[in-house]
Amino acid sequence: MSSDFKVSRRYQDEVADEAAGWRRLDDTGNGANHFDIIAFLIETVLPTLSEAGRHITIEIIEDDRELDKAWVDFAADRLFVQQYIWDAAKRQEAFGRLVLAHEIGHLALHRDQVFAFSRGLEAKLNFLEPSESAECQANWFAEALLLPDDVVLRMRHLSASSIGTLTLVSDRVAQRRIDLVQGDKRYRRDYTGDACSECHNFTMVRTGTCLKCDTCGTTTDYS
Repeated sequence: MSSDFKVSRRYQDEVADEAAGWRRLDDTGNGANHFDIIAFLIETVLPTLSEAGRHITIEIIEDDRELDKAWVDFAADRLFVQQYIWDAAKRQEAFGRLVLAHEIGHLALHRDQVFAFSRGLEAKLNFLEPSESAECQANWFAEALLLPDDVVLRMRHLSASSIGTLTLVSDRVAQRRIDLVQGDKRYRRDYTGDACSECHNFTMVRTGTCLKCDTCGTTTDYS
């Protein structure tokens, strides 16, 4: 959506954690390097929302460059996507995937804030703090969904361009995610990039023949 709305405050690390939680729900067989955003939307996101009582229908509309590329209308329980965006996502193009991931961010984060997404002029704002901006939150969510922390950690020896190529995101998105993960104090030790089976934090360190979670202390054998 091109207009912004004030929503409940969330910080970037919190949004990234939300995105990681949604990725853990993925049962489409997606691999870390080949994340099919359309399959994830149809087979994971929509059924999960339906179980929570929000029944969203996707409507593919004819291309019109005067309209937003895609948008959510919670009052009508519709996700509208222009045909060229849908086709780009089907071709696994970075731009189309990012647009759909952005709208999934709105579905995941803002589904209980119907008024804000009524598209009424009285709800739209020209300036917001990033943590209260629906658009900033959806952008953060999209990038973390497509390139999660654990993938960045596993590929930290590669360049942004190489990571972008392997994960089907733009070099710019890859570099932003690298910078954010490298700056996260949770990852400043020599973590392996594996997720803890108990607390799901990516804070596993090698101790002899085991992996130990630096957050909750869970130990697993990796030999």
